[in-house]
Amino acid sequence: MSKKVWKIVCVVSFLLMIAAAVLLVFSVLPLQNTPDVSIIGGADGPTFYFILTTLVFHHPLFIAAAVFFSLFVLSLVVLLIQRRRKR
Repeated sequence: MSKKVWKIVCVVSFLLMIAAAVLLVFSVLPLQNTPDVSIIGGADGPTFYFILTTLVFHHPLFIAAAVFFSLFVLSLVVLLIQRRRKR
């Protein structure tokens, strides 16, 4: 593929990654308006990881952001390799 195509893929995947991340943040933020349950040490250790994995990691926007980030990194690496070969 040409360098121009990889640049387009890089920019588009970066923009989609940012959009998915912003939508993820705004979709998870309303969860903070729910009544709080006070648990001493609730933000430490296993409880934190349990809450994080159940709320964020299985969210479709998180998966989309991860896919777009992977595509962005791949296209950026290809562009850097092409630039290095040109020299």
